Amino acid sequence: MYRYQKLFETLLDIQESDVCILSEEEMRALMRHRDCIIRSELCYSLLSYRPEFARQCLLHLIYDPNHLVRSSAAECLDMFVNDQEVCEALLEVYRSDKNTLVRGYAAYSLLSVGRTQEEVVAFVETSLSKEHYYFVRLLCYYGLYRFCKRAYLPQIIDCFSAQKYITRVATANVLLELLEDHLIPLSDFEMVQAAIQKITSEDPLPDMCEKVEKIKRLLSS
Repeated sequence: MYRYQKLFETLLDIQESDVCILSEEEMRALMRHRDCIIRSELCYSLLSYRPEFARQCLLHLIYDPNHLVRSSAAECLDMFVNDQEVCEALLEVYRSDKNTLVRGYAAYSLLSVGRTQEEVVAFVETSLSKEHYYFVRLLCYYGLYRFCKRAYLPQIIDCFSAQKYITRVATANVLLELLEDHLIPLSDFEMVQAAIQKITSEDPLPDMCEKVEKIKRLLSS
């Protein structure tokens, strides 16, 4: 059994119920917890607390020694739209962090937070020409498509070419979310359909097959 199972379940309860079971001081203390899984889940649980409290904690956790914690913090900061301090922190992490997971989530949240700033959008677009990692590129394209420009669907689909299976699954997740949110126009359904037919034959593993079936249902509904 996981050593911190009870605490872990408490954090999940906070996320699911949106009730602040632990005090702010108890939550702040967990930022120094020895277990990275607890610190990572803490990021998502903080979203149930006062926005300013959550913001302060997440801006600290984005520099945590563990990359899983940093990526969770980066992902959760996407809600602070037009917050300049958050925008600058995400930009720094996107530029300098050595972990691709962290940089990917930082890029997506940066585009969410700084969506109205032309220089932020331009910086991310320019950086893509030098970006070698498919996962980071995928989340850049996703953020650009969702918040800024709708011209990036072909680039999202191209991420099915990634060598890493986890990135191909992430690409399917992105398409699912865009379809569920009705952000892909009917005129582009044929492009998505062609892509998933190809990927089904190349990725017969259960996770991918399940996601592809969901995409097919949304395309036909």
